[in-house]
Amino acid sequence: ETIGLQSANGSLALAGYVADKDAFQVRKIKEAGALVIAKSNMAEWAFTPNETLSSILPGYTKNPYALDRVTAGSSGGTAAGVAASFGTVGLGSDTGNSIRGPSSHQALVGIRSTMGLTSRAGVMPLSSTQDIAGPLARTVTDLAIMLDATVGEDPTDPITKESAGRIPKSYRDGLTADGLKGARIGVLRALWGTAPEDDEVAGIVRKALDGFKAQGAEVVDVTVPGLDDLLRESSVIADEFKFDLAAYLAKIPNAPVKSLGEILDRGLHHAELDATFRLRNQPEKKESEH
Repeated sequence: ETIGLQSANGSLALAGYVADKDAFQVRKIKEAGALVIAKSNMAEWAFTPNETLSSILPGYTKNPYALDRVTAGSSGGTAAGVAASFGTVGLGSDTGNSIRGPSSHQALVGIRSTMGLTSRAGVMPLSSTQDIAGPLARTVTDLAIMLDATVGEDPTDPITKESAGRIPKSYRDGLTADGLKGARIGVLRALWGTAPEDDEVAGIVRKALDGFKAQGAEVVDVTVPGLDDLLRESSVIADEFKFDLAAYLAKIPNAPVKSLGEILDRGLHHAELDATFRLRNQPEKKESEH
């Protein structure tokens, strides 16, 4: 949410909606002196990382490094804008990969921080147990400056109480040349792609790990028992989105829509999302039906 600028979450359903308050992180960067110059395109409701950017409103966002390449999603518009130097830094959200993916596709620095480190107040939900908002930048220093400005406890997001007393005085001051010395970095190779087209990325990751070692870090291979089963069962978006969205919209007196069901009934969504939304909008099963 940003005062004076459309906050549509990439959706036709919220076209024209302008919030009367800033999201916590937006307010914090303004208080630190930042100028918010624009809002950017994103995947509709942050739902389509594989489709990259499916918003009906402004259309498809292209990668500024190569116009025939994708930006990744869902915060691909922010990443493209920062990579093209339209702004110094940007804010996005990450539920599954929506900051990290666009950052990696546009040579940026992005971070999905620890849950509770930053407030989600004013961030439109996809999954309340997984949503995290945070910065994308061209340099680690810029990212650290943004973190310093946006972390901290927020009474309107109770989970931020977990960060009380645990936040360093300055992330920027922590950027030292010997910062990796003695660090222990776990590598979960089971998540690396094994298809031929993944070889190039795997090579880059291996080179980065060698760089960590050269800087004094200890790189340790780790395993997670039952990882395949965990990955199959890990996403709760299907169970949360409909209810989190309704709870969010209920707090907006002038919301153009009030539920996922209304969005479907009025056809205010991208065709690519129709089957997914209808699946998410199914009524809850009774206990005897599970």
